[in-house]
Amino acid sequence: MRRVNVVVIIAVVLIVVGLGVTAVYRLRDASNRIKCQGNLIAIGIGLHGFHDATGHFPAATVPNPSLPAEKRLSWLSAICPDYLVGGHASLLNKQKSWDDTENNPPRCRRRIDMQGNTQDEPFREIEVFSCPRRSPIAAANSISTTDYVGITGVGAAAAELPISDPHAGFFGYDRQITFKDIKDGTSNTIAVVEVLDGGAWTAGGHPTARGVVADERPYLGEGGQFSSLHGQTVLSRSNGMNVLLANASVHYYAADLAPEVFEAMATIAGGEQVGNLPLAY
Repeated sequence: MRRVNVVVIIAVVLIVVGLGVTAVYRLRDASNRIKCQGNLIAIGIGLHGFHDATGHFPAATVPNPSLPAEKRLSWLSAICPDYLVGGHASLLNKQKSWDDTENNPPRCRRRIDMQGNTQDEPFREIEVFSCPRRSPIAAANSISTTDYVGITGVGAAAAELPISDPHAGFFGYDRQITFKDIKDGTSNTIAVVEVLDGGAWTAGGHPTARGVVADERPYLGEGGQFSSLHGQTVLSRSNGMNVLLANASVHYYAADLAPEVFEAMATIAGGEQVGNLPLAY
């Protein structure tokens, strides 16, 4: 009988420990998700700050007609550091490609004291561009990646569409939209989403801006076009991702979000009535 009691006690202890570990893991996952939401809110505020200063949102790539889109600097480099990081000044050369030796690794001028003294140094890990579950990986002579990309609309070539096209989204290689251009409403329009395969944060093109491709339905969650590190964990309750809307608010969408809803929200003036579609988040 004593031996049976010991076995039962050990079993109970193991169950309690297991439940505790699971609870801690889920709490940590929820914390990462909230921190990730904070990153996207900061990016949203940066986008709105850029609009306030220039009269329009940044294009998917920094304007440079002499370079193809995939060689230009990204929209993230347009808002960083001016609208995101205090005390820094970008030393990126907008006339050069993102991977030119002058821009890669990217450098900044940082204010180091109250007397106005500055110091030139590389941009290291830009934490606001990375999901908290990703460990910092950028060394002094490398460039950090981003887990957040801008939505260009519906279709693989959506970034090249004119503003008037109903499939055009928030970002475009040569589109600089204003609030008036978002005819579907800022609360119904996606600006930025999470991905697992983001590229260099200064790189224009696919590393930082993408269209919603119908062949890749379902769009969200494991195996989808868009997903997140904290949505892929074994113990995660919801296999989904954070989404930044054009009004700078952030929402967590589950993987079962209706594809029709995601497509409707990926455009700025598609004329869809999102409220009448099967919203699932």
